[in-house]
Amino acid sequence: MLSTPNIQSLDVHNDPSTLGERWKKWINRFENFIIAANITEEERKRAMLLHLIGENAFDLYQSLPDPTPQTPPLEPYALAKHKLDMFFQPKINTDFEIFKFRETTQELSETVGQFYARLLKLAQTCNFHDADGEIKSQIILKTHNKELRRYGLTEQPDLSKLLLKARALETTDTQIVKIENKDNETGNGNQSVNGRNTCPARNATCHKCKKQGHFAQVCLSTLHNAAREREKALQERNNKNQVNHTSEQERNNSNGNYSDTSFNIISNVTQAIPTTTVNLNGKNIQFIIDTEYNKVKDLVIKSSKLTYFKVNETTHLHVDAGPKGLGAILSQGNHLKVNITAFASRSLSLAEQKYSHIVNN
Repeated sequence: MLSTPNIQSLDVHNDPSTLGERWKKWINRFENFIIAANITEEERKRAMLLHLIGENAFDLYQSLPDPTPQTPPLEPYALAKHKLDMFFQPKINTDFEIFKFRETTQELSETVGQFYARLLKLAQTCNFHDADGEIKSQIILKTHNKELRRYGLTEQPDLSKLLLKARALETTDTQIVKIENKDNETGNGNQSVNGRNTCPARNATCHKCKKQGHFAQVCLSTLHNAAREREKALQERNNKNQVNHTSEQERNNSNGNYSDTSFNIISNVTQAIPTTTVNLNGKNIQFIIDTEYNKVKDLVIKSSKLTYFKVNETTHLHVDAGPKGLGAILSQGNHLKVNITAFASRSLSLAEQKYSHIVNN
């Protein structure tokens, strides 16, 4: 017993502009079925066609006039198919089909192979004498790959060679992007990742701060602690705004590519923060010589890891100068998100400590 195939009936009332295309797809599926089912008798093929095509399409078939008799006469299945073909496939305007073909361009998200498939389908209704030549010319003229266009115009390849060249260029471009794309690099060291969920550092535990999400080589816990210690020391200083103490600490990354130094005020200093007098409108006004310390402190506290330097982003340099040392932070970003890309500091020599604070009171 023959089971009914899973072929949907043809909807003859939905979108008349696509009815001809939908009919061609439907009849191709039906003919594949009768071949697979080994149905060879013309009457059985005709009966199966009119059954599976659906009630609405069958009513339409019944209302269509019989085509002009041919010699020799068509078999029952061929006659039924021809009758439906005459209704579903209106006369094609070749000039308009050629116009649509000429206006077709490669989409930005489309490979040359996909572009070729679209052109091949459009060419079927254009009645071209040399379809391959027309498709090749259209690819050369309308591709967004300039290197492929240059190859097509200078080497004058046939269509198959042009498609092979296109695949080679697209493969090379994909490989170059994977090598050069560093935008998604995170606190996993020098590895490049394609998303948060695949980052090697996502579930890693830092050996310094024991927190998850980064490796020890990019941990800023030492810098955070230094900032907190310095803030505490400044809050406890006396009315003369004396600096309480200073020290420094250095660390290197695992590859030895750079070294950066954080600093923390921990040794006693007795001199007051320097001031200067400025004459404004005939009056002498005393000012404290302020530094970038507050900005440096905020950046250190808010950032959890070092990020890679990006050439196209706005870059800021924050410098903090004290009686015993110098510190600087290089940051990128905006007021919503600031990333530290580098930080460094060093102690002042005795000569620098002696002559670096020249204040006019």
